[in-house]
Amino acid sequence: MTKQKARASLLAEEVTCRLEQAMRKYTEGRKSEVAQGAETPALSGLMVQKYLYGMSDCFRLLQDVFRGSGFEFPLSHAFDTLYSYVAGIDPHWEEHMKQRWKMRPAHLCCQDQK
Repeated sequence: MTKQKARASLLAEEVTCRLEQAMRKYTEGRKSEVAQGAETPALSGLMVQKYLYGMSDCFRLLQDVFRGSGFEFPLSHAFDTLYSYVAGIDPHWEEHMKQRWKMRPAHLCCQDQK
C-alpha cells in the first residue's frame, strides 16, 4: 500500500468514526427525551430515522467526492446501523412508518396529554 493510500485509509476511518459518534450522540439524546417523557418513542424514532437518512446521504456524498482517491467509506455499515438505532428507540417503527405513509398529507399532532 502506498503512503498516500494508507493516509487516505486512515482519514476515511476517522471520518467514518466521527459520523458514527454523531449518530450515536443524537440517538442517545432522543432516548433521553423519551425517558424523561418529553417525546414519544414514535416521534423520537422518526426524528432519529430522518437524521440518520441525512447522515447516510453524507456518507454517499463523501464516497462520490473521493471516489478513486483511496478513500473507502463503508456505506453498507451505515445502512445496517441506521435501523438498529431507530429500533432502539421505537421497537414499532416499521408499523409507525406505514401509518404515516397511509396519512396524506402526513402530519404531527401535538396536544397536551394531561
